[in-house]
Amino acid sequence: SLGRLLRGACLGFLVLAAAPGARATSLSGAYLAAMQADFRNDYVASAEYLDRALAIDPQNVGLMQNSIVAHVAAGDVAGATGIADRLAEAMPGNQIAVVVQVSDA
Repeated sequence: SLGRLLRGACLGFLVLAAAPGARATSLSGAYLAAMQADFRNDYVASAEYLDRALAIDPQNVGLMQNSIVAHVAAGDVAGATGIADRLAEAMPGNQIAVVVQVSDA
């Protein structure tokens, strides 16, 4: 009957609504979420997810470079500079780090 169908649909909706949202808690999850945000031109979210990935793997030069680009695209030069300083320590002469450091000077 229609009533039974509606009750089933409502129950299904409630189960889905109560399910916890997906979280980018792993390195791969944070990275993939960052790339998806970047694809949507949401650079603030991309920078946040890349920062989560860097918290998991703080010495990852590729993540540092991507994070710097995302921070700059989001207008967060201060955030980019902090990561650029770390990148310059890990990889002296890195062009991305140097450009951000020089532009912040």
